[in-house]
Amino acid sequence: QRALVIKNLGALPAKFQLNDSSDDPLPEEVTWEPEDGEFGAHSTTKIAFNFKPTEVGSFKTTISLLHGPLDAKELREETQIMVKGESLDVPIHVEQASYDMKTCIFGHIFRESVVVRNRQSVAMKIQVERPKQLPDELQVNPTLAYIQGHGEQAIQVKFSPKEDFLDKNPQYRDTSRDLKGAFRIPMRIVGADQLLPVNTVLTGVLTTDKISFEPAFVSFGKCPVGASLAARLKVVNESLLPQKFSFARLPSCISVMDVPADVLEEEKEDGGAVVAVLEGGGSGSLGTLLPQEQRSVCVTYTPDAAMELDCKL
Repeated sequence: QRALVIKNLGALPAKFQLNDSSDDPLPEEVTWEPEDGEFGAHSTTKIAFNFKPTEVGSFKTTISLLHGPLDAKELREETQIMVKGESLDVPIHVEQASYDMKTCIFGHIFRESVVVRNRQSVAMKIQVERPKQLPDELQVNPTLAYIQGHGEQAIQVKFSPKEDFLDKNPQYRDTSRDLKGAFRIPMRIVGADQLLPVNTVLTGVLTTDKISFEPAFVSFGKCPVGASLAARLKVVNESLLPQKFSFARLPSCISVMDVPADVLEEEKEDGGAVVAVLEGGGSGSLGTLLPQEQRSVCVTYTPDAAMELDCKL
């Protein structure tokens, strides 16, 4: 901030008005107050100029100070005032304006390194003001550090969100993206001798790793020994990530196959694993479910003895 001091040595007050040049206007980062008013008789008036740069660069222009009878053009006086400024890079800055943590699964640990650098030749103290630490979910280390001259400091972010993370912390929900689970966590770092803070953001999407079945319960009823009964089962990937799945450790009387048969043959020719468990039981890989994909499988029950079956897939 700088002040323009104007003295009225006369015995009469005078109105004034400040206007920037229409040919070379001031940047939006420059403001002043008051924009108009009155110079009191035998008094001093201060006009405060504020410069809040948002990018590196310099500017120079003139502003017009009108004073006297403003409504009488032939009587008013005009004074040209030069205004100039220059904005420089701050010493403490982050390597990236944002850090994309991609897709994060509930209950898993994800880490990101936020690199803070020092442009000047002397050491500077930094402190992480936000985000605030959330036990077992969001941790930042260190929150206080010294960066040597022309050096850098990596700040480790440990993120392990629970399923209700955005419900408990709605301020981190990214409303600018029409995507369920999108988050945006602002990060603010301040330097001890630096007026401007350093800002960056952690972005990403939260998702689950659940795979569910529809229906959740399959009843084959009564089946003669040596015969077979089949039921259709839908496997649903609730995640935003692809997931491999298999049916393992099945009873000898249960087999699971992909459907339909012509699709099985086509995928076999492509080299894909499509039969999870051959007849007779065992274990094997069925394949990969794409994000939020639903796939139908055929569950076959072939009892080899008179018995009751109650098992989980």
